[in-house]
Amino acid sequence: MLNKVKGEIEEMSEYKELKQKQLEEIEQLENDIVEARREQTKIISELRADFIKEKTEHKREADNRIAAIVKVANREARECLSENTYKIKMENQQLRRELFELIEQTKQINDQKDKLEKQKLELINEIKYAEDLKKVRSTHQQRVMEKLNSLQ
Repeated sequence: MLNKVKGEIEEMSEYKELKQKQLEEIEQLENDIVEARREQTKIISELRADFIKEKTEHKREADNRIAAIVKVANREARECLSENTYKIKMENQQLRRELFELIEQTKQINDQKDKLEKQKLELINEIKYAEDLKKVRSTHQQRVMEKLNSLQ
């Protein structure tokens, strides 16, 4: 029986060793899990930081591109405005010259009109004078004829 108990103790000792070995393996696995979680957390933090950094860089690049586009658009708008302003200025100067020419022509036409109206009045007066003279002569001739007829 003692041998039996010794055998059982030895067997139990093997189980104890096995249990101890298993407990050590479990502890090691738990430590590995904690280390893996720590490593995963570190990787996720690095990935987040890289993502935020890239996002910030892309935003900065986009902002720079937009600023460059706005700068070009503003320059082109200024050039277009300047060209249009110059064209309008030239057109206004041409229109002003044409207007002065038209004013001068209108002035000359009005002067000519006044001159013609004056000549017309003079002609009307001359015609009236000629008609009046004709009437006077006709009346005078009639009197002379009447006198001649009365003398006979």
